[in-house]
Amino acid sequence: MDSYSKLELEKTDDIYANEFVLPILTSTIPDKLIEYSELDCKSYIEEKLKQNYKLLLMVPSFPRVKILRNANILENTNIFTLYMIDSITYDDSIWDFLNENEFANGHDFFLVKKTNGVNFAIPSSSKVRIKISNLTSNTIVVLRLEMNEVIELQWH
Repeated sequence: MDSYSKLELEKTDDIYANEFVLPILTSTIPDKLIEYSELDCKSYIEEKLKQNYKLLLMVPSFPRVKILRNANILENTNIFTLYMIDSITYDDSIWDFLNENEFANGHDFFLVKKTNGVNFAIPSSSKVRIKISNLTSNTIVVLRLEMNEVIELQWH
């Protein structure tokens, strides 16, 4: 486990989201960033969902993904749809979908502690990352399934 303070993140050569190769951009630097390795990501997701975290998936709007039909839609454009998965709608088919599409163009996913009041700006192309703002007292968790790694971003 490696941990970085806000001060350390401010001193990186590039913006922290690039330095840690994150699929998201945030309006503010987190107060703390923690990297975990050698985790069982499937169990980790299930545990976080039990703690009322939400799994957010950004996928191309077309074609529609059948396994996501029961998920709530947070944002929708002609290009991308941002789905919210909770502990009720999560199952092994979602896990399989995440694994199959981890590196697919236009597919991003992460866990978030709270979605109320958080602003999500969906990109207009797959070359641009989703922008997230209003993250006071929140946590975002970026998952790297193939490497069994997790990056936790915390705002106080």
